[in-house]
Amino acid sequence: MRAAVEMVDEVARLNEQFQAEGKPGVKIGVGINTGVASTALIGTEDRIKYTIIGDTVNLASRLQDKTKEFSQPILLSSDTANLIQKEFSTLFCAETIVKGLARPVELYAVKM
Repeated sequence: MRAAVEMVDEVARLNEQFQAEGKPGVKIGVGINTGVASTALIGTEDRIKYTIIGDTVNLASRLQDKTKEFSQPILLSSDTANLIQKEFSTLFCAETIVKGLARPVELYAVKM
């Protein structure tokens, strides 16, 4: 969570610099979910890749996609929002269906 907030803050600083230089700004979106996932090195000796898979990872990816729709740089699942509530303030955004899941998911944003 801290890394995501730092990323958003750094992009804001870069955008100020870009604006001063007459360059277009950039936007990022971060989706964070909490749960069980599988990690592994896959491939061959010639081409190996570290990967992480599972429903937890898929939901985080779907949350990242929703950052554009909700105009929020960071979106969290309810599981993550519950875990960080002592350190970060969150705001309930919506309950929505995401691709790949039949049940609705509660979306939360971090108050920046």
